[in-house]
Amino acid sequence: MEEITNVNAYIKLIRGGICLVMNSESEHKANYQTLLSNSEAMAKIHTINANYLEDDSELSKLLNGANHLRSFTCNNCKATDIAQFADLVDRNVRLQEFVWYGDLDVTPLIAALARRGSTITDIDVSTLSIPGGIDDEQMCNLGNNCSILKRLSINSELDEFSIVTTVGLTSLAVGCPKLEHVNLHGCPVDDPLPIFASYSQLLKSFRTYYPCSANAAVLGQLHHNCPHLTQLKNIRLAATAAEVLEHAVVFQRMEKLSIALPAIDGQVDLDVVHTLASCLGKVQYLKLTHLSTLARQTLTDAAVEALATHCSALRSLIIAAGTAVTNAALTHLMVTRDSMRRLQVAVQQDVKDLQRRLCDAGIQVVCHLFANGMVNVTRSVEKPENVDEEDEDFDY
Repeated sequence: MEEITNVNAYIKLIRGGICLVMNSESEHKANYQTLLSNSEAMAKIHTINANYLEDDSELSKLLNGANHLRSFTCNNCKATDIAQFADLVDRNVRLQEFVWYGDLDVTPLIAALARRGSTITDIDVSTLSIPGGIDDEQMCNLGNNCSILKRLSINSELDEFSIVTTVGLTSLAVGCPKLEHVNLHGCPVDDPLPIFASYSQLLKSFRTYYPCSANAAVLGQLHHNCPHLTQLKNIRLAATAAEVLEHAVVFQRMEKLSIALPAIDGQVDLDVVHTLASCLGKVQYLKLTHLSTLARQTLTDAAVEALATHCSALRSLIIAAGTAVTNAALTHLMVTRDSMRRLQVAVQQDVKDLQRRLCDAGIQVVCHLFANGMVNVTRSVEKPENVDEEDEDFDY
């Protein structure tokens, strides 16, 4: 086994078990062919991470030989039969974590994961191009069987990925009370957040593709039912400044937040912005988005000043809403918050002027202007040792 330790296809110790990592770029494929034929070695493999394997027969051998897995990841491997993966789930009685990215109908896979519900804690299933046929029956099946499920991500590039309704999501939330992380990218249900806010008291992060309304009632649910919630993606704030203040604890817990701000006559409600900003002392990653494609929202210097004043932990800010923010205000933000590593905004003025202002303030940055008019500003500092790679790439 030592001979394949330092190549792309290798074995390494993970959590006292063995992890096999395979990908299409390996120059030592013969090594894993030898491994796959060694039943004693395969019996020691607890974790498999297969990436971009082009050889379907090679993938089949890998799937057929693994019978003692606790964690399995398959990322964009060439596969023609989803039943192989469903069979893998059925055979591995200690399987806890399952991640699958591909372009096959995932219905049989969801059914197999439900059958393995007594051990499954993490499910991440994504399809790239083919509808998965996820419906209420599949969600109810997970809810009825996966009582210890902690993480669920159903992700797709397709708008019509699923035909799930509130019935299926409610069954899932009720049956999986230990859910901590939920990602429903592609789920067509309007405003699923209240369902999980009602039943998932251990919820830590919630992400959805379509904006979820956060009115006073929803904020109240989050306030009283979800004390561990620190990440929200695609939230549409529909509350007054007084209502935000009443449920300030919801935002005081936030570390990562993507939120659409309410507007008055096309302008962002500054009272709400100031109140919200005063609650975001812990937020590190913040994205401000449009309420709708028809809104004439305009974020002003005053709003950015509020963020600079209150958001002491801010590391990354994306302003995707309409903006009338000046380069002077953006410079002030970067100067005031030296924790800021990235700023992305639709700039109305010269990008070179922004870079010059920051340079004059002693801040070295790299600016990149996108075709859509957005500019990405990255502070030129050495990466701290404690920065989490996942945080750096967090899609919020």
